[in-house]
Amino acid sequence: MWQLMMTNRAREWVEVGRFETVTDAARRIRDLEGNTLTGVFLRMYIDTEFGTDAEAFGHLEHKGRRALYVIKRRVQ
Repeated sequence: MWQLMMTNRAREWVEVGRFETVTDAARRIRDLEGNTLTGVFLRMYIDTEFGTDAEAFGHLEHKGRRALYVIKRRVQ
């Protein structure tokens, strides 16, 4: 399960929805941004001194024209 968050006009983080796959969450970002492209670029932060691959791949970010987005892995 993946949780999609975005910033609102006040730059506060709000939940957009929960999705079964990263692809579904990325598709929602595309829709919110009004993109006609079939994909979005996501970036991730890797702490080279701490953390695991699972932690690194569990937090993906996108900087859109309308908002900032983050897709986080959620354990059910």
